[in-house]
Amino acid sequence: MRLMIVVLLLLLVLGCSSPGGTMPSDGSVQPSGDGSVQPADPFVRTVVDAADRVPNVQYRYSLLPNLNTHVVTVLGAKFRAALDHGIAVKPYSVVYVDRDKKEAFGVCEYLNYEACKPLGKVTALDIVDVDLVTPFDWVVTVPVDARIIGTESIDRQDAHIVEFGDADRLVRMWVHDFYLLPMKVQVLRDDEVLETHVYTLLQVGNVKEKDVAPPIRS
Repeated sequence: MRLMIVVLLLLLVLGCSSPGGTMPSDGSVQPSGDGSVQPADPFVRTVVDAADRVPNVQYRYSLLPNLNTHVVTVLGAKFRAALDHGIAVKPYSVVYVDRDKKEAFGVCEYLNYEACKPLGKVTALDIVDVDLVTPFDWVVTVPVDARIIGTESIDRQDAHIVEFGDADRLVRMWVHDFYLLPMKVQVLRDDEVLETHVYTLLQVGNVKEKDVAPPIRS
C-alpha cells in the first residue's frame, strides 16, 4: 500500500524533472540542450540520499482547511492514528494500519463518542479509506533536480523550502533542516493551492514496535 501511495504521489507531480537533463548515478544533472550543467543542490541531495530510511516518526497531522488533527505514530509499514475529537463520529477512536499485510481496523481505546463503546471494540476497515500520506511518502518523491526557493521557520524549527514540478502541477515542501522530513507540503496548480498537508513533528527515531502494535483481538 505504501508503494501505491508513492506511485500516486509520483503521478501527481509527473513532469517534475528538468527538461533536457538526465540524472546520472552521482546525483548531478547532465548538460541540457544549451550545454549548461545544473548540479544538484547540496540540501536536496541530502534529502534524496536519506529518503530510503526506515520510517520512524510521530507527528500531528492536519489536511487544511480541515483543522482536525490526528496524532500519527509510524514505524516501518505500520502506523497508529489517534483521531481528533472534532472529526465525524466514528465507532472507534484509534486506527491501526499495516501496509505490508494490507490490514486496517479501528479500536475504541477512549470514549470520545457515544458510538465508541465499549472500550476495546474492534471495527474492521478498508485500508484504502484510512491510509494516510506520511512525511516519508512525500520525501521519496523529491527529485534530485528539485529547487530550493527559500528558508522559513515553522514553530521555531528551521526548514528549507523545496519545490519541484511545473505550473500545471507543483509541489512545495518545507523540509526540516535536521530531520530531513517535510513539516508542510502544498500541491499547487497555476499558483492555486490545491492541498496543504501539515506535519508537526513530535519525535523522530524513538518509536518502538509497541507504539504501533494493535491490541490483541480475541
